[in-house]
Amino acid sequence: MCECKSLPDVTEIAWDDSPTFDDGFTMVGNRQDVELRRCEECGEYWQIDVGRGGLAIRVNEPESWSEFDDRPARMQNMIDFHGGLTEGTCAWAGCDRQPLRGMALCPHHAYPMLSWLSD
Repeated sequence: MCECKSLPDVTEIAWDDSPTFDDGFTMVGNRQDVELRRCEECGEYWQIDVGRGGLAIRVNEPESWSEFDDRPARMQNMIDFHGGLTEGTCAWAGCDRQPLRGMALCPHHAYPMLSWLSD
């Protein structure tokens, strides 16, 4: 039975020998290190990491997936993973953003591949 409707829009997926998140999915597109897959049971679309990260991100507009920007979802997932942001400012010289909880750096400097995002 499909669990898509009960899952958050960004879901951590495991890369081990257990049954995989995308059992019963059909690949309908790919680019670089992600694939667009469709659940055969409910018809929902998910962008699945291939060879990185381990995230499945719900895609509400599959027809425009080639322009889909997953970085905001990845940034929010990272903030959620760390338990949010904390008071104070990032330790990076000249940065006035809030740091991730338990860290001295903001998400932009802790994970520079997402640093283009603004607050």
